[in-house]
Amino acid sequence: MVEEIWRTDPLTLREEVLDRDAMVAGLAEAAPMERVWMLATLGRVAEASDEGDAILREADNRFGPLLLLGYVRLRQFYWAGAASLQEEALQLARTPGEGGRRAVPGWQALV
Repeated sequence: MVEEIWRTDPLTLREEVLDRDAMVAGLAEAAPMERVWMLATLGRVAEASDEGDAILREADNRFGPLLLLGYVRLRQFYWAGAASLQEEALQLARTPGEGGRRAVPGWQALV
């Protein structure tokens, strides 16, 4: 039986860590974007922000990293920063070509 490491709290709709030790142990093997999400969920938002910024700087396709970094900014209670990143991601989703519709699976359903 697989134990749940986290869940979504039904009242706040925020991620809730159920097994902190297991999540921390998983950081070493996590893919970079998953690691940023895990760090933010663990409350290590400064680390998540630094690693997310680095991913965004190096990204050829900025859509996913923008949304992820927007999530980190929300966890930092930096609403304007989160909104700016999410707005840029939305613009990419609406823009054909490089980083745009081709880069967003299911984009046809968005238009």
